[in-house]
Amino acid sequence: MLADAPTLGLADVGSEGTLAFYGAEGTVLLTVPVPEGLVPAELTAVVEIPVNMATGTLTVAQDDRTLSRTVLPNTDQVPITIPLSGVSVVDNAITVILRSYLVPIEGYCLDPANPLRLINANVRYAGMETAPRTIADFLPPVLEQLTIFLSPDPPICCRCGVEFDCVP
Repeated sequence: MLADAPTLGLADVGSEGTLAFYGAEGTVLLTVPVPEGLVPAELTAVVEIPVNMATGTLTVAQDDRTLSRTVLPNTDQVPITIPLSGVSVVDNAITVILRSYLVPIEGYCLDPANPLRLINANVRYAGMETAPRTIADFLPPVLEQLTIFLSPDPPICCRCGVEFDCVP
């Protein structure tokens, strides 16, 4: 079954599920795979703000372009949506730089051991996934060995000799 505008957890696509930004200006490099036919639309998460943060902003950049700026809430454990509009997909993946800019409460400092965290992070895709046309379309790009086990008498298509349903 093909996915229509799916939302996948970052941990499910091979990234860390929690993104941590240390200090007044924290940076995280994020690479996310993009299935054929889909485009990343937004990043969603729950914000854990550091102690003594008054205000903050989170930017998303790719190459030399700023894709979005999101004002951070000043309350803890709040859902946040970070737009990824205009992101370029290269080799079925995106790579973006997320930067946090945090301002402490007047008279206080940010604790360097207490980062801004985006927890339970997900990427929401737009579009409709494209069905794979060959086995190579759904295998990982780096594969050293593949072993396929077949029953001694598999049902085989009389037209093309393939075990699966054939396309006329």
